[in-house]
Amino acid sequence: MLKRKLPAEFGGRTLYVSPEGGGLRYWKPWLDTIDPMLLHTVRDFIKPGQVVWDVGGNLGFFAFPAAVQASGGRVAVFEPDLFLCYLLRKSAEANPDLPIDIFPLAASNRDGVAQFNIAERARSTNFLAEAAGTTQTGGVRRTFSVPTIRLDSFLQHYPAPDFVKIDVEGAENLVIEGMLYILKEKKPAILCEVSAENFDYVSITLLAHGYQLFDANQLPERIALRAPTDNILAIPGA
Repeated sequence: MLKRKLPAEFGGRTLYVSPEGGGLRYWKPWLDTIDPMLLHTVRDFIKPGQVVWDVGGNLGFFAFPAAVQASGGRVAVFEPDLFLCYLLRKSAEANPDLPIDIFPLAASNRDGVAQFNIAERARSTNFLAEAAGTTQTGGVRRTFSVPTIRLDSFLQHYPAPDFVKIDVEGAENLVIEGMLYILKEKKPAILCEVSAENFDYVSITLLAHGYQLFDANQLPERIALRAPTDNILAIPGA
């Protein structure tokens, strides 16, 4: 476990990380260059007072900057890996004024239990056994059961989101299937990492619910999506 600081623009907040969770890049003493796309998203789209849902929280590199940016709002983090939840809770304890709630749950298309694979390499590539997964896992270290929840069901217990970030290693189709009511009635902005296998389903579903799609890899420029990408930014239409 390593103690690191977020970039100064996010208050230099403490974040507990581990190469086990995010790879060797976390050995670096600074986090400014870890994932520029996530930080651009927080800067440009998270506003004070908003509710943010981070689905696939990993080490919190999105959730904690979002909590700083959404002052007066609230952040819900979904992370089924209990090791990563421990680090997330350590970071939350180091920032007690930030309104972050951590839920050891996997978002999916049903409320129940599913098998969850721990990647041989960095745990950022953990994945639900029924999902597409990724080629970056290096194999599966172990598999265990985790509780799953539809985001539409979670809406009964938590304020509706203004922004949803989804990074679930090939299970994004299941997450989207489980939040159709939210897409129709609540219209949050969405950042979704998407696998090649799920790109058609995710993009077609979002378009059908009135979203405009952009290539998130091009941020801070907002460029309309014209070809498959691995990161979709979805903004509700006017």
